[in-house]
Amino acid sequence: MTALLLKQASVEDRLLLEKHAIPAHFLPVFEYYPCVDPAALSKQLKKKHTGWIFTSKRAVETVAPYLMKPSEIRPILTVGKRSADHLGQVGWQVTGMYEEVKSLLPGLSSFPVEEWIYFCGALHRPQIRSYCLANQISLHEEVVYNYRSLTVELPPGEVSSIWAFSSATLQAFQSHLGSDLLNKPIFCIGPSTATTARALHFREVHTSPHPDLSSLVKVYHQFKIA
Repeated sequence: MTALLLKQASVEDRLLLEKHAIPAHFLPVFEYYPCVDPAALSKQLKKKHTGWIFTSKRAVETVAPYLMKPSEIRPILTVGKRSADHLGQVGWQVTGMYEEVKSLLPGLSSFPVEEWIYFCGALHRPQIRSYCLANQISLHEEVVYNYRSLTVELPPGEVSSIWAFSSATLQAFQSHLGSDLLNKPIFCIGPSTATTARALHFREVHTSPHPDLSSLVKVYHQFKIA
């Protein structure tokens, strides 16, 4: 029996699952690719009195080649340790690292900036925009990567569980969700994804306390032990 992970596999992902002896099949639903407008991005990066938001490591990796050495202190907020670590590697100190977007939102009111710049993908989190509108906070969304849908073929053999890494991915996978898969336990990267899983009528939903694969592995083992 195999765990079905709805994501593109990295070398680190495979090594982690092998280390924990979890048979897995990676099934990416989307393919992501950079869509940077260099002039527009450089303009945003040079703006004074702004704060930056990153909610994915992919956004950090896309923006990183355009980052100059820090010339001013600015608030930088991230969701997840991987985003924060990667920014640190290229010389930028993160002001606040949060486990989920819900925890990040109050931080947007805590810093005296003229505008927040959210470096994001074409599929990105609407909570940030909604919070800023409700609290009259200036926000610019700079889309730095896009996506295309992939043809999905379910693996042969029995699936033991499904692992979901975003609400958008899970919704795109919806057409493949027969009663057999809905009866399988689903392990979700965060609360928003778990909410989507329940809306799609999964019967057994588990949520990672931290938005990374290693935390999801721990939740999986807790379930298996239980």
